[in-house]
Amino acid sequence: MKFAFNLLGAKGYHCLKAILESDFCKLNNLTVIIGTDKSVTDDFSKKIKVLCENKNINSYCRNEFQDYKDYDYVFAIGWRWLIKGVQDNKLIIFHDSILPKYRGFAPLVNAALNKEKKIGVTALFGAHEYDKGALIAQKSIKVVYPIRIGNLIEKIIPCYVDLVDEVLKKLVVGKEITALNQIEGDASYSIWLDSEDYFLDWSCDSDYIANKINLLGSPYEFAKSYMNNQEVIICAAEVYKDLTLEHRHVGKVLIVEDGCPVIICGRGLIKITEMTSKSGNELIPFKSFRVRFK
Repeated sequence: MKFAFNLLGAKGYHCLKAILESDFCKLNNLTVIIGTDKSVTDDFSKKIKVLCENKNINSYCRNEFQDYKDYDYVFAIGWRWLIKGVQDNKLIIFHDSILPKYRGFAPLVNAALNKEKKIGVTALFGAHEYDKGALIAQKSIKVVYPIRIGNLIEKIIPCYVDLVDEVLKKLVVGKEITALNQIEGDASYSIWLDSEDYFLDWSCDSDYIANKINLLGSPYEFAKSYMNNQEVIICAAEVYKDLTLEHRHVGKVLIVEDGCPVIICGRGLIKITEMTSKSGNELIPFKSFRVRFK
């Protein structure tokens, strides 16, 4: 059987590593298509390329490969681009959520922003509309917050590896892959994120803002804000006990405690415990008072 694997990021890398450490690659014809992502500190594209070279696996950059017609099955792991010319029942996608919740983009980040107690991965068949394919299998883990997104990715990778192994073992022995249709009434959609989404919205409640600050970081950027119109990087914060305010001036520093500014949020207060300038200079202990964050 011939397989094409579309791989991106740490999830794609670790799935390929597990495949190449098994006997699967000895029994089947593998081709790897490698995606890149300039928005992260390490997209694992070079590591995936080295793995392929070490095992004599044919690999291509995403823009070099278009034709899937000779492949029995096409896998997409960590992939974010449309794959054309493949029958739905020959395209197997591994998605960063427990579908039908969080269809769409950046589902892991958006689920963590919502402090979902359980996150997971879904293997599903392709479909004309994104992430609406029949569900093959799912795996999940429990999450305790606060947690950095990098640590969350590390925790969810074994779910990917286990699901890929489960699906491949069935295909290799000729076992039928059964799948269930999604329940449309349970569906929700996850919205794409870009560089503007690193900036904090101080009109949100303090729990949401603190969780976002403590979530963001490598392989992405940390949370950001403007302090007196200067961009700053906010790396850590905690919810501060709320006080009675006669006027809720969102974004203003209320007090400075232990060198840390306490900021007024749309509901509640947060205390920033780690913050730097855009150039990397430490801003804690905090030396100002009449400061507004936007």
